[in-house]
Amino acid sequence: MNIMEFKLPRGMRDIEPAEYAIIEEVREAFKQTCKVFNFRIMEPSPIEMLSTLEAKGDLAIRDEIYYFKDKGDRELGLRFDLTVGITRNITQKKGIVLPVKIGTFGSMFRYDEPQYGRYRWFHQWNAEIYGENELEAEAEIIDFTTFLFNILGLKNLIIKIGDRRLAEDFIRKELKENDLETVKKLLRLLDKTNKKNDNEIIDEAKQSGISREIIINLLEFGKIKESPEHLKKMII
Repeated sequence: MNIMEFKLPRGMRDIEPAEYAIIEEVREAFKQTCKVFNFRIMEPSPIEMLSTLEAKGDLAIRDEIYYFKDKGDRELGLRFDLTVGITRNITQKKGIVLPVKIGTFGSMFRYDEPQYGRYRWFHQWNAEIYGENELEAEAEIIDFTTFLFNILGLKNLIIKIGDRRLAEDFIRKELKENDLETVKKLLRLLDKTNKKNDNEIIDEAKQSGISREIIINLLEFGKIKESPEHLKKMII
């Protein structure tokens, strides 16, 4: 008698009760923080039109997400972050009164290469402010994050703040790269530096047709820890 063997897809796992309890603890702390900072909680759809997901990146995003066609031959994809869905939700509402503060906690799906402690299905929280002064909104998000981490009992925190605009200026002015699709690819590679080492990113850049010199210069720029004013002076 043959016994059927059931396996999970690569990069997936079951969340056992002990870990599930921890996730729920984080969720409750997040809900408490949203209440303190007056963020309304919602959850965007886990499935989006593929065109909506591509709007945040480009066609190359297909290499990093789960996408498929449904029975109606529509191209769909599983969400890979929460910002896309929240933004779609807000922009669809006519006559919405701003500012709006939205918090959400849910599961994501990304077709990354699985590694120890990193899976293709994971949980993430997100806080967004729409229609408020940019600096004030960013300061409130930092306060929100610090408050949440303190509730969870995390110690010796370091909050790192990046500016995508400075990275894009460096790519265009210093690396002399103005092709829109290449700029998007380079920004996505820079976003992966907290998950992959330099050699992995260099290899991925090579597969995308990006020269070793360009990606090494960009990685070095990404490691600079200075004020925005100092970085602006470095960019001609």
